[in-house]
Amino acid sequence: MLESRREFAKTLAAGTALLVKGSGCRSHLSGEKDPLIGIQPSRYFDLAHRADLAIHAMTNLLDKQQDYLPYFDVHFHAQPPVAVHNRWDYGDCIGRYIDALRLARIMSGQTQGQQIEAALQKLSEGLLGEHGLSWWPDPPYTPRLRLDAPRRVAEMTWTQRGALLGLTTQYAITGEQHFRDLAERLIDGLNKVALWRDGMAYFPVDATKVGSRADILYPPEGWSTDRMPTAGWFGGFVGALIWPLARFATLTGYEPALRMAKGVAEYCLRGARLFRLDGRFQDLIKGHFHSRITTALGLLRLGLLIGNEAYVQMAERIYTYAKEWGTPFGWFPEDISSLDGCETCCITDMIELGIGLALWVDPRYWNDAERFGRNHLLESQLLRPDLVDPYPFAKPYAAPSEDPLRISRDNIAARARGCFAGWSGFNTWGGRRPQMMACCNGAGTRALYDLWHYGVSQAGNNLSVNLLFSRATEDVVIKSYLPFEGRVDIQCRSDRRIRLRVPDYVPAESLSLEMNSQRSQAGKSQDWLQLPPSRKGDVAVVRFELPRRDQSVHMGYDTYEVQYQGDTVTAMSPPTKVCPLYERQWVLSPPPEMPDPTPPRASEIDSI
Repeated sequence: MLESRREFAKTLAAGTALLVKGSGCRSHLSGEKDPLIGIQPSRYFDLAHRADLAIHAMTNLLDKQQDYLPYFDVHFHAQPPVAVHNRWDYGDCIGRYIDALRLARIMSGQTQGQQIEAALQKLSEGLLGEHGLSWWPDPPYTPRLRLDAPRRVAEMTWTQRGALLGLTTQYAITGEQHFRDLAERLIDGLNKVALWRDGMAYFPVDATKVGSRADILYPPEGWSTDRMPTAGWFGGFVGALIWPLARFATLTGYEPALRMAKGVAEYCLRGARLFRLDGRFQDLIKGHFHSRITTALGLLRLGLLIGNEAYVQMAERIYTYAKEWGTPFGWFPEDISSLDGCETCCITDMIELGIGLALWVDPRYWNDAERFGRNHLLESQLLRPDLVDPYPFAKPYAAPSEDPLRISRDNIAARARGCFAGWSGFNTWGGRRPQMMACCNGAGTRALYDLWHYGVSQAGNNLSVNLLFSRATEDVVIKSYLPFEGRVDIQCRSDRRIRLRVPDYVPAESLSLEMNSQRSQAGKSQDWLQLPPSRKGDVAVVRFELPRRDQSVHMGYDTYEVQYQGDTVTAMSPPTKVCPLYERQWVLSPPPEMPDPTPPRASEIDSI
């Protein structure tokens, strides 16, 4: 592990020392079937089933008093757990929820709460104002707090990113011109409000302070300074705009989106100087991991779109360096200056960047994406309310106010079933901040869709099984027995040439193939197993060994011993008694009967 990370870390265990010793929480999975959730071991790694649970959380953690406005925070160390509104409810959270709900419904066919999407879209469009931008409204809460917007302003980074994300996904799914028009108007506003210098587009550091961070806020009267922010929180936040701009430009060819994306990319590299030439982060004291990796994803997507190989190579270097700040199983820090916890957004960033690199640069990155997904992404999703209610904490969280417009204590833990952790530890769901952040719900759900959608790709008559999750498409049905058994069944629904990625942990001599119950020969080429030409109705069964191994992972002054079967973590020590993760010894049991995968319920779209 990176030596500088050891220096900056003060250990996750030091954080969990704040937790009351003793149990108080049970593991994610209890017994063969949980009567409340209905999740079984055979469904644990089922991405479509996980999407159902995510829909439950997103459609229940809303405020009907305020037209279904999402609660951005849930604090599980309050007694009882409490949902709290803050400034990030608007624009960012709403847009992420629209995006994630639309993607999740493609996977699962879940219809629960469909009317809520219309309410969220109405909220989102109601926030669009001058220059087409999304604006934070004047807060309605009493008393006003530091976590609120100071007044009606347009936050220029995550808020515009979230709004554009939702509008782009709506347009990609529906093709409705209305969504494209709103997105183009927002992009035109970004171009107009941005300051331009030597090909760089940026937003200045205004004096307004909100909470413990300074946000880039555009007031109705315009900027009061043209001072360019450099690395740190400011610079990273601006870079978050590149990827949604490049995504919209890829979908529509809209030139102003391309212009703004290139301007922000040049600002991040030359103005803010977020990264060194080797891809290392420039600023380690004010290091927001989420914004840096989504910036790298933007550089990759933009570089591919405009043929800028330097952007693509920089994205790969950033990814390689960023892995050193996390773990092989997908834990990545929200803040590299403290490493107190893992924001699920960071896992999604690394999965999406890994998938992008695997698709367009080097297929070996599929190994990372699957390992991150199988492990810390899935462990970060809350499957049992009793995991966090009651949550034993030495100093319970005190709500900022008892204003009913601000907070809700109404059965919050049960409503949060399926949400994603805001600050997970290595082996505990809560860590120092047992909290849900709505951005993580949107991001975690999006990562489920990424793994599901890009797990199978097609070019002409050739089909690639990239990720070994169960999956059904019009052309193939994949039933994965991982991690219980090294077996993947492939049922052909059309005539295809099919290849399957062989994970990097599989001993080559352990591979075998049956076609229609007959032993068959397959071509092994680097990381791929090429099946014989397949016709509709053919069934292939691929078997291989799942080796067990141990790995020592270091964080600060602490060492964790991690046990794997294949690339799935089955146990971690030392264990924690407070909201433990990775209690997966049931994976070592005989394989259960695996269900058929859920077919897509709507046309798929590209999400990256």
